[in-house]
Order: sequence, then C-alpha cells, then structure tokens
Amino acid sequence: TIAARASQEFVVEDLSNWYVRLNRRRYWKGEQGDDKNAAFQTLQRCLEMVAMLSAPIAPFFSDRLFRDINSGTPSGAEGVHLSDWPKSDPSAIDVELEQRTTLAQKLTSLVLSIRKKEGHRVRQPLQKMMVPVTDDTMRKRLEAIRELVLGEVNVKELVILDASESKLTKKIKPDFKKLGARMGKLMKSVAAEVNTFDQARIAELEQKGSLMLSMEGQEVELLRDDVEITADNVPGLSVASDGALTVALDITLNETLIQEGIARELVSRIQTLRKESGFEVTDRIDLRIQRNGDPAFEQAVLAHAPHILAETLALTPESELLVADLTGGAGTIHQVELDGMPTCTLALARLPAALVGSVN
Repeated sequence: TIAARASQEFVVEDLSNWYVRLNRRRYWKGEQGDDKNAAFQTLQRCLEMVAMLSAPIAPFFSDRLFRDINSGTPSGAEGVHLSDWPKSDPSAIDVELEQRTTLAQKLTSLVLSIRKKEGHRVRQPLQKMMVPVTDDTMRKRLEAIRELVLGEVNVKELVILDASESKLTKKIKPDFKKLGARMGKLMKSVAAEVNTFDQARIAELEQKGSLMLSMEGQEVELLRDDVEITADNVPGLSVASDGALTVALDITLNETLIQEGIARELVSRIQTLRKESGFEVTDRIDLRIQRNGDPAFEQAVLAHAPHILAETLALTPESELLVADLTGGAGTIHQVELDGMPTCTLALARLPAALVGSVN
C-alpha cells in the first residue's frame, strides 16, 4: 500500500500536474531540437520507471505502458516483467531542485486557496503577492522559482520581504495535543511562555525551527510543530500560511487588471468553442466579436486584441475583431456568457489551408 500510494502521488502530483502541464509548450513547439527532445526523453524515462515500479501491483497495465513507450526503441526488453528491476542512482538526485519545486507547489497551493476564499478566479490577474523569508536559502529559492509561481497563480509581482520588514503581524498559540505528549506536566508552563512571544521571538522560532526554554528549572526544547503560527490580514491583503511559509496576496482590482481578466476569460470560452466545433488544435480561424454596449467588455477586447488573436490562433486583423453586427458574416454564431458581463456574441470560422498559407 505504501509503495502504491507513493507511486500514485508521484504520477498525479509531480509528473502529471506539474512536469507535463508546465512543459506543454515544449512538447507542442514545431521545431525539433535539444530542448524538445529532452522534454520527451525525461517523460519517457519517468513513465518507464513508473511501469517497472508498478509492475508487481498492476501487472497488465504496467506491461502495456512499458511496451508502448519502448516501441521502436533499442530497449532490448520484450516486456516490463522481463526487464531488470531499477536501481537507485544517487548521482541523479538534485535535492536543491526538489526543495525549490516543493516550495513552488506549496506557494502555489496557498495563493490558489486565497483566490478561492476571496472569489477571484485564476484567470483574473492580480497585482502582487508578498512572501516573508526566514533566511538567505529561502530567498534564493524564491528568486529561482519567481517566474514559475507568478505564471501558475496569475500574479504580476512577487515581493520578497525580510522577516524584520514584513507588514504581516504573526500570532502564535500552543498546540496542546503535541505539547502535552512531549512536555507532560510542564505543558501549562510552556504554553504560558509561548503566549508571551513577541514578533521577534516568533520569527526566531520560524527561522531556527526550535527554541530552548528554561521551565521550572529544566531546559526544554520547543519545536515549530508544537505551535500554530498564523498571520493577521492587512487591509487590501489576504493571508495564508503553511508551516513556516506565509504569503500575503493583494486582492485589490483596478481597471487594467479587470480588463485583462475579461480578455483571458473570453479566450477560455473561445478555446472551448473551438473544441466543441471539432477544430483541430492547429487550425487557424476567423474570429469576429459583436459589440454588446458594455464599455468594460469592449475596451477589454480592444486593449487585448493581440493576445486574444494569438491564443485562439485567429488570423483576423485587429481592427476587424470587434464589429457592430455579425449578420451576414462568415462562421457559426455563438452566444457566450462571461461572469458579471452582458452576453457576448461571436462568430468562428475555420480558415482553409490554402488561405492560411497565403496569409503566412
């Protein structure tokens, strides 16, 4: 059971939800090259190892997976059950990369939880997120994953704060269940001492992971896991924590952010319509959007026309994207509902390959 769950978590969380999803552009790019080959080879190697490790648990599926990914390769093994059991290669383990990835996953999860709580969908851009750091190592890791995290949570800026300059006020309270198990009769004294901690003392515990306390003539060690540390919300910010990691998200929306959110939502709806219309992923289209009298919607389309056209593979001239009337035009007309907006009417038409070639 332990092995099965470990394999499942790796495939679902690390391989599928992170590696494959984040590398989609590397897979789909047209030109062949070292980067594209490396992306596919890494994925193949991971799937091959998963097949081997899962073979005793799911013998038939693992064998099919192994054969599929090794077809046409000089593997030498006729099936997963005739292959050698994989051996660990310590030289291939990059602990620092694992730590950075774990930090990115936790930070992304915290920001997405704030978005859900505040009612901001992921396609709505937000301006800023702030993360207090406990040491230089954490700062360097945040710098390394900055662009990855910002892209994942759709936020413009990541502000890294020293604990001393953080605007966030931390609160601490004892975890009596854990303290009772470790401290015994000293629990009440330790809990009372914890309740006196100021911001500097809380930051010290987060940074070091433990503190030595003198209680009733005894030296006892207080662990970070013995307490619960949370941060108060600041006006305009929403805060979430996971252990020593805290993030504050600026949830204030301005007109520019709202317009970009409308454009991203519109792109998502058009992509769905492409799929429902039976278009191929690479098909170029003609796209027309009818004015609906809503200034915010129309301004969002005009301001983000290049983004809308590029993401939907539309070859429509920017000046002709927003039209007064779709009647008599080419393409199938669709009614699209956007959150908080009047109904949007648009028309899609697949462009012939010959026309696409002449435009290119």
